[in-house]
Amino acid sequence: MLIEQFNRDQLHKGAAQAIDKDGAALVDAREVAEPTPNESPAFKSRRNPSVTITSKEIVDEPLMAWSDFSGHCVGRYFYHHGEMIALQGDGYKKLRKLTEKVLAVKPFSYGLSETFVEVEIFKWWRAAIRDGISGTLSSHLLEHFHDERNRRGVPKAIIV
Repeated sequence: MLIEQFNRDQLHKGAAQAIDKDGAALVDAREVAEPTPNESPAFKSRRNPSVTITSKEIVDEPLMAWSDFSGHCVGRYFYHHGEMIALQGDGYKKLRKLTEKVLAVKPFSYGLSETFVEVEIFKWWRAAIRDGISGTLSSHLLEHFHDERNRRGVPKAIIV
């Protein structure tokens, strides 16, 4: 068995341009969503929290998402200047299509999960909106996937 290392040179220039174009379209697909109020339960819990999480324990910004009744993600969002910026409906469908497109292209097609790819695209999208980053989606993906893929190493069977 051979451990195939991530090779960023496998990304074709045309594929990178297509990913970057779709990434730019994804930035334009953002919506300002209405926060849903958290209603307090109709009953008071008899259990007290065993621990309190403070900002010191939070290592990175939480990844926030909506899910349907079966637990499948149907949208992602973050807060910026008091507004909920979201990919939902058609915007989330664009994120899913872009995730599938990325997973179909070498070198991303080897051993990365759909969730991992979707989350990395979302992180780039969030930074592009919040910080106005100038880096392309394809370069972000290459950088983050290279680190993750080589850290884990994914076995690739060879038939002789």
